[in-house]
Amino acid sequence: MKCSSKLIRSFVSLGFWLLLLTASLFGGPTAIDEPSALANAIEAAVRARVGATSVVSVTRITGVRLVREPSSLVAVPDPSARIGTAVRFVLAAGESGARTRVGEATATIQVSAPAVRTRKAIARGDRLEGNALAVVATDLNGQAMRPLLSIDDVRGARTTRDLLEGALVTRADIAIEPIVKSGDIVRARVRVGDVELVGSGVAAESGLKDEVIRVINQESHHAFRARVVGSGEVEVVDVR
Repeated sequence: MKCSSKLIRSFVSLGFWLLLLTASLFGGPTAIDEPSALANAIEAAVRARVGATSVVSVTRITGVRLVREPSSLVAVPDPSARIGTAVRFVLAAGESGARTRVGEATATIQVSAPAVRTRKAIARGDRLEGNALAVVATDLNGQAMRPLLSIDDVRGARTTRDLLEGALVTRADIAIEPIVKSGDIVRARVRVGDVELVGSGVAAESGLKDEVIRVINQESHHAFRARVVGSGEVEVVDVR
């Protein structure tokens, strides 16, 4: 039985649109402009990893796969990601703690940020002093997508290797001493609504800045978890 040319054109048209729909739902690469929600989500994810002061540029997005179009989008980079290379991002939607994976994408990014560099050559085992350090705008190509050290993080630390003049100082280059040590008496702050309470406790663990450690209340002997916020100072995050 012969089909009319009109019917054939209808089937061809239908097949074309089904092909486009399948590609968009199950993995067809999609070109996305930098100002899009996806590019913005990727930039936000990189800043969250490297630091809020970093300047992030998404130079290319490929391999976009979305199972559905989300109203809000969060990008999570691969843990082994390095800046300047093609990085795989998992795409998710929803609030923190209740996110649903909706797809993935690969993006190449460029990042620059203020970073700590050496003013002179430093021998392995030497302690880094303030006059040997400088904060300089730095192209981070090739670096792992991890938080940059501040000059306060680095000052006073000992080097684990020889550093040349102008070297970028990373966590692998130094042994950072904890600013709270086990047995120290610490000032503990806790916020209840609009009220801030201050007490003291004994650190049961050593910790670097922003690490969560176990602290013992001197009077009740109850333990609680607290985040190290400064030398001899913690902020309570959980009372048990």
